[in-house]
Amino acid sequence: MDRLMKKPFGDVSKSQRIYMDLGEILREHALRYLPAKALQRFRAVCRDWKLLISSPFFIHNQSIAFSSISGFFLQSPGKPPFFISPDRMAHGVPDQELKFLPEAVDVKASSNGLLCCQGRSGDKPYYVCNPANKQWKKLPKPTANHGSDPTIAFEFEPSLLNFLPDYKVVCIFASTDIEEAYEFEIYLSLQDSWKVASEMFFSSRRLTFLKGITVNGVTYWPTTCGKLLIFDLKKEKATEPSAYGAFVINRQPYANTSLGMMDGKLCRTSSTGFSIKVNVLRNIHSNTMPTKFKAGGPWMMKHDVQLKSADMGLGKNNQLRVLLTWDGMLVLEADGKVFIHDMRTLTTTLCNISPSDSRYEVFPYINSLVSLV
Repeated sequence: MDRLMKKPFGDVSKSQRIYMDLGEILREHALRYLPAKALQRFRAVCRDWKLLISSPFFIHNQSIAFSSISGFFLQSPGKPPFFISPDRMAHGVPDQELKFLPEAVDVKASSNGLLCCQGRSGDKPYYVCNPANKQWKKLPKPTANHGSDPTIAFEFEPSLLNFLPDYKVVCIFASTDIEEAYEFEIYLSLQDSWKVASEMFFSSRRLTFLKGITVNGVTYWPTTCGKLLIFDLKKEKATEPSAYGAFVINRQPYANTSLGMMDGKLCRTSSTGFSIKVNVLRNIHSNTMPTKFKAGGPWMMKHDVQLKSADMGLGKNNQLRVLLTWDGMLVLEADGKVFIHDMRTLTTTLCNISPSDSRYEVFPYINSLVSLV
């Protein structure tokens, strides 16, 4: 292809010109919409493509243009992370256990192609990494004590005008100064430093927070008692909705209800047998309106999925558990098996994973080239 491009235009046949035009169209208008794994293979097409795909400008554009969900990282207590995808050939990562990091880690959160992890030894430092290109950054030590198993929120939103990765890591922790109070420490990548927010959240009883979900700059932290804490990452404000129980998620951890994201909104997914219902949040402020004015309160039914046990190789008495709903994908577990159901194509994929204790935490992943260096 390089030799073809060097020929004078008059010496090139019509069929060759069509090939050149197609190559230019692909290079200029299509490549940036492909996942990182495919682009790594396309580097071998020719020298021009290799230089293009390796350029910082292309990498930046791809991190913005490619936003489709590629798969999920699964994390079990004390075990290496594991990557699952309905199409690993197109969306795989070179090292799913993240062994390129300087120590064994637990995945704590994810956002738009980046993972936030925590080391297992010493001071248990935080790392932000991109599994697609094996780039990583060790965060400075926080000023506050986050506890032995911190609850983390993580947000990274690629910006067209900012080539530097701009992300936030937020940890909620019990205050050591004020009883029944919780504080928030925030790491800002552009400042490369932590700060304790002025905002505090007060509760009449001790709370245990589960894995949070961040959607459009707002983190939703469910608790084991069934309540939900909302934290606005931009305003650094915390609220607890009191919508007459409408926001209650789980009365017990690992029950058959979970939070996720659907169509850019927070969603709540529940399962009974092989029946799955996905409800989306109408409005973040709808919890302030009386329930009687809105059928179903702040939640609106979006999908009613009916799966068949025989199609999944399961018995009729098995119970599906929804691990996560994200961008049209359901991650399900039953009888020690993990499945991905695509609600758009109506296909269900059995994921090849090792037996575990089934206490998975699931993190959505986008196969992005975003650079951390």
